[in-house]
Amino acid sequence: MKATHIGHNEGSDEGFRLEKKLVSSLYSCGHSIILADEQKKGRDGNVLTSLDMVLDGIRMDIKSITKSKAHYGAAIGAKNKQLVKFNARTDIHEYADTLCLYFDDPSMFAPDKITKGYEYMTSLTSRELQIRHIVCVINSSKGLEIKTFDFE
Repeated sequence: MKATHIGHNEGSDEGFRLEKKLVSSLYSCGHSIILADEQKKGRDGNVLTSLDMVLDGIRMDIKSITKSKAHYGAAIGAKNKQLVKFNARTDIHEYADTLCLYFDDPSMFAPDKITKGYEYMTSLTSRELQIRHIVCVINSSKGLEIKTFDFE
């Protein structure tokens, strides 16, 4: 199944292009993807913090990795903050704890960059840790590879 909520943000920059590529590739591999409402407003009229998708029943946000780094702690930390804000919404009753990192260029993926990035993020954050799972989707020559990292 592939569905897009009418309130899902669209655009033409690299991030949107990679998100569309990820979603199409996951769908082609038989995964269920629902792109979430990113334009829901609160009582004050401001747009609420949202997450990108529900993948195989698990709500998560997407971060496309476009630059190779020693680790991805900054990206993981930014998404942890987003999950904290999302989970603090009064209309959220099922907390999200998963991040999807998409590697369109497979040379940028290395397991130690994920674990080091998570450790870096935890050493700097004073906020509650929300991310417990990181799903890495790698666009390899063999097709999509999915690797999951659990931090509990």
